[in-house]
This record gives sequence, C-alpha cells and structure tokens, in this order.
Amino acid sequence: MQTASSKRSPTDRPQGEAAGPCAPAGRLAGRVHSVFARCCNIELSGHTLLLPLLDAGLAAQPHAWTLHLPEGSDCRDWFSPGTPVLLNERGLTVGTLYLPRPDTRLPEHAFRVPAHRCAIGRIAAHLPALSLAIERAAAVRPATEWHAAHPLLRGPRDAYRTALARPDSLPEATAALVGLGCGLTPAGDDLLCGSLAVLAWRAPALFARAASAIRPQLATTSRVSGDYLLLACQAMFSPLLAALLQALADGDGPQARHALTALLAHGSSSGLDTAIGVVDTLHALGVPAWLAA
Repeated sequence: MQTASSKRSPTDRPQGEAAGPCAPAGRLAGRVHSVFARCCNIELSGHTLLLPLLDAGLAAQPHAWTLHLPEGSDCRDWFSPGTPVLLNERGLTVGTLYLPRPDTRLPEHAFRVPAHRCAIGRIAAHLPALSLAIERAAAVRPATEWHAAHPLLRGPRDAYRTALARPDSLPEATAALVGLGCGLTPAGDDLLCGSLAVLAWRAPALFARAASAIRPQLATTSRVSGDYLLLACQAMFSPLLAALLQALADGDGPQARHALTALLAHGSSSGLDTAIGVVDTLHALGVPAWLAA
C-alpha cells in the first residue's frame, strides 16, 4: 500500500467526497476485502454489506464512499487485500492511511425509483428507441461474453419474463437467474437489478415476491454482486438506473436516451444487462407490443 512516495507530498492522497445513505456508521473493525483499479471493497465485522470505496468517476452507490484519487494513481496504489481497517465516527483507517469521513451524505431519494407511476402508454412511446440502443449495444459485445442477450442465457431470461405474468412460477424462475454468468456481477444478477427496479416502481406485489426468492440465493453469487442484489431487494438502486426510470416517468424521451447511454457505459456489460432487465420487465408488465416493436 502506497501511503507516501518521493513523487507525492504527504497530503497528496485519497480524499472522501461523499457517502451513500447506506454507508456504515459507528465503530467497526475489519479488513480490505478486494481491490480493483477503481474500487476498494472494505469488509467490516458486524456489517452485512461491504463498504466500497469508489473512484469519483464511477456512479455513486447507496452503500459506498466516493473518493478523489490523486492524479496518476488508482486504488491499487493505496490499498491491498487483507490490510486491517478501523472505522469510527471521524473516518476510516486503512493500515497507515487515514481517510476522514466525507462531509457530504448523499440523499436516499437519488437511489430510489420514481414516486409516481404514469400511464404505461407514456412509457411505451419511448421504448422503441431504447430497445434499439440496447440491441445495438448487445450486437457489439464479444461472442464469448456471457451478457444477458447472449443465446446461452436466452432460456432462463425467457422463463423469467414469462413468469412475471404467471406469478406461481416466479420464485423458481427468479432463483435460476441469481449468479448466472461470469465476472464480479454475473449477467443474471444485473438483469434482476434492472427488473426489480421496474417492479418496485410499477408492480409492488411482484417486487415482493421476486425479492423473497432472491434473498435465500444470495450466497450462490459473488459477495460484491450479492450486496447489490440485497440492496435491490430493499428497493435501493444505482442512480444511473433510478435516473432512467425517472426520465420514463416524466415522459422525457431525450433525457431517457441520455440516461440509457450512461447506464450502458457502466462496467463491461453490467449496464447492458441491467437495461435488458428494465425493458424485459416493462414488456412483461403490459407495454403494448405494437408500440415497443
């Protein structure tokens, strides 16, 4: 872990910018769980969720801190897996590196679905453009990649979409998607996050049923992805996803396309898989097929 070097002054180190509404508080000890170029995950004893420390260039998350990293460095320069951690009311100590608690606490509403539902026809008017953008994004993905539009996921994806109209089969179809795919956040999990956001907005009873099927399966996926699914089961989502649904609720086509572009740029294929979950679920909930063709 690089806490000082000949190329940096003692004050040239990561600084916390903002904390999400679900970020832990109190006095907790733990360790660094995992480190990537733009994210360091902290595991704290007695706290269910990891605490992600995210590069400020990434979308904020409800359980994370966003960090400003010194120019020319990434998280791997400052954090190492297994390093002891101590959190208190003043900040976070990671080995010999101290990060004061961010002054800014992000509002909960930024991570929630829209409060108003609006007419389904109003949503459907914007779906052709969104569906085409998703189709184009999927078409340029590598043939070997397990994204949600890949033929290998067609069966479980179709079964889930069908089950949304047949709730008795929903628990089994939902559970089959958890952990399905590869990578830090498998495609099936990302699809479910997008779907849960739509269900929380449009169909609360189906949301509750799907969430109850997901919770017992969380141990079958990665720790990082399980955290995002757990938050989704509590109706807490990425602000990229919340912004897309808000634009649809407002009937703002240009803003919806802008929000979808930002979502599709998220991760390797996570944004694409999430967007597929959104559109699949809107269709399953009764968007007129001729409008969404």
